Amino acid sequence: MAAAAAAAEPLVTLPPTALAGRALEDAVERATTRARVRRLREHFADAERVLIMMQDDPDPDAIASALALKTLLGRTKSGATIATFGMITRPENRAMARLLEIDVEQVKPRALEEYDMLALVDTQPAFFEEALGEVDLVIDHHPEEAPVRARLRDVRPSYGATSTILTGYLRAADVKIRERLATALLYGIKSDTLHLERGATRADMEAFAFLHGLANRNMLRRIERPDLPDAALDVLTRGLAG
Repeated sequence: MAAAAAAAEPLVTLPPTALAGRALEDAVERATTRARVRRLREHFADAERVLIMMQDDPDPDAIASALALKTLLGRTKSGATIATFGMITRPENRAMARLLEIDVEQVKPRALEEYDMLALVDTQPAFFEEALGEVDLVIDHHPEEAPVRARLRDVRPSYGATSTILTGYLRAADVKIRERLATALLYGIKSDTLHLERGATRADMEAFAFLHGLANRNMLRRIERPDLPDAALDVLTRGLAG
């Protein structure tokens, strides 16, 4: 008994002030985020058409963040377009867009003139070869290579994923996160942080834990193991035969 007691981990107690401080910090952060969401919605309220741009080869974090912003703004397909100048190349990312029914359009730079407002997620104006000028919104977790020219901006290099920032927006605004969106955001955090092993913060972990209970894990497995196209299977068969 004495040996077992000696080997037991010591109990750690926290003073009530520490718990109260954490609760106050969370309350302040939530209030700040709610105010940020209110400004964002007010800014885009009068725009008939909004373009949500991602990087040239969008990854899961970008795709999920774009869908989350569209949901936060309460926009339909005609009211907000999720787009890229390039195209989705990785099989997993194409599977994500297909299985979760996320429409991603490939647009030309001249198409920007057709939209009333431009938002960037998981990227910044300086990351593009095209000159974008001042945009309406930037939400990103990458370090700034140049000062971000945006009317509204939220850049958090300490975060592991932009999906974490958007999850915080949705929760602060009491937006119902449905299974499809939860699955996208969970995969966005999971892929950008390598299963929470690379650059994950407390915020990333809390967002991941929250989304995990809402997401479709069977759908996640299908995204992570996409079916090979027939052409790829033919090449594989010939290779094995040779």
